[in-house]
Order: sequence, then C-alpha cells, then structure tokens
Amino acid sequence: MAAKDVRFSGDARERMLRGVDNISCSARGVISVENSSSFNEMVTVLPAGVIVVYTSGFASPSVTALLGQIKQVSPGARFFHWGDCDAGGLRILAHLRTSPGIQIGALAMNAELIQEHQYATQPLTPNDRSSLTQLRAMPALSDCINSPRPEYCSGAGGGPRRTDHAGVAK
Repeated sequence: MAAKDVRFSGDARERMLRGVDNISCSARGVISVENSSSFNEMVTVLPAGVIVVYTSGFASPSVTALLGQIKQVSPGARFFHWGDCDAGGLRILAHLRTSPGIQIGALAMNAELIQEHQYATQPLTPNDRSSLTQLRAMPALSDCINSPRPEYCSGAGGGPRRTDHAGVAK
C-alpha cells in the first residue's frame, strides 16, 4: 500500500496495519498507556528495548492487533498497561487482557500509588462503587481487585479513593 492511498478517515489505522507484511522487533517490554500526559512523560524516560503504545483510552482493534503482532515477533517481551486507578482504567486493563495471546500486567495501578499521592485522589462516587462491584466479577481483573490487598483502588486508611495519573505530579 502506498502512502498516497491512505486517507485519514476512521479506518486509516486498520488499512495501514493490513499493509504491513513483515515486521521485526527486539523489544524486551511493551507498555500501553491510557493517557496522553502519561505517555508523553513515559517516552522521555524510556529505557532501551521498551516500546510505549498510546491507547487513548480503550485500545482500538488496530492497537490490539499491533500488540498481537509485537508479541508474535518478540515472544519474550513482557507487556504492561499503565492506566488510571479508577473503574474506567480497570475496564481498559480488562479489555486489553482479553486480547488473545497477550498477558498484560498492571503498571503503577496499585494501592501504594493511591496512598503516596493521596492529595490527587477523589472519593469514590456511588457510580464508582457500583462499577467496582461489577468489575470484581471479571476474571481478567482477579489479581487486581480480588487480591489479598483489598485497599487496591479503594484507598485503605483514607476511605475509598480513585485517581487518574494526569493528576499525580512528578
């Protein structure tokens, strides 16, 4: 596919990925990032051998296809997702974890982050509580929500809390 054939409409990413026949990658790690501010910070401190992919919230089929292709050509790479410590961030992590063939760990999505940055957190709303109840039933999140650390994304010590990474200062 020639560059002149790509029109940046809704399917541009899909068409570009279909045009890739052969890729190679020696990545040791891949980090998908939910937020643009976190992505922009991450790429400035990126160690060699790590790829950062911006998901812009929920990963599109093109992004999950790209992650799958990276996994195929770099089977030893470890995959992580860095998203908000809220129901939306957990839903995105669950979505990525249902992508076939890729095991994705949570990066900086834990109770310690909430405790350390308590100033940037917000109390859980009734909607947050309802969402977390639904998320607890998702097998893809059992290591996060149903862990021995029940304060994960619920803010032990200071009452239930949530945070997004954009509100956490360096």
